[in-house]
Amino acid sequence: SAMSLEGDGHKRLFDGFPNLGMAYRKELPPKKAALAMLFGLLESMEHKASSIGADFLVVYFPQRHQVQKQDWEMMRQRWNLDLDDFDLDYEAKTIGRFCSKHGISFVDLTGSFKQAAENDSIFLPFDGHPNEIGHEQAARKVAAWIQIAIKTVFSHPIGHRQIVVRSK
Repeated sequence: SAMSLEGDGHKRLFDGFPNLGMAYRKELPPKKAALAMLFGLLESMEHKASSIGADFLVVYFPQRHQVQKQDWEMMRQRWNLDLDDFDLDYEAKTIGRFCSKHGISFVDLTGSFKQAAENDSIFLPFDGHPNEIGHEQAARKVAAWIQIAIKTVFSHPIGHRQIVVRSK
């Protein structure tokens, strides 16, 4: 592998951002620990939502290097990364499988972000947050999920499901 975990001048697999270790094909203890912690939190959040009759939705926002080819290429060249060492979809697929197994609703924005990124940048310059185009893509995907969820709720007999709306 072209990556080192320690030493000056080396890209760290777990560095706060972009945490390339989550896409690294080899099993690493920090990745396993991070996923275990995340899965515990997701289960707890699903349990809490369910206890008040609410639906819980996990929305996966990919990082820029996962959807904008030029960002991955720039990172790959800068740090001499071997594409074969990484699965840029691993994190989303793993979280999605966990959610499916545990009955947690999951929306993965990776596909719609990749499609939008073919024509436009969808992230703020020099930042990991979506720009207006990215937020629009996210809103469309989540709105589609909400529309399906509402149709599902109203297709059941009255009282079978409850929609919880909280306002401030």
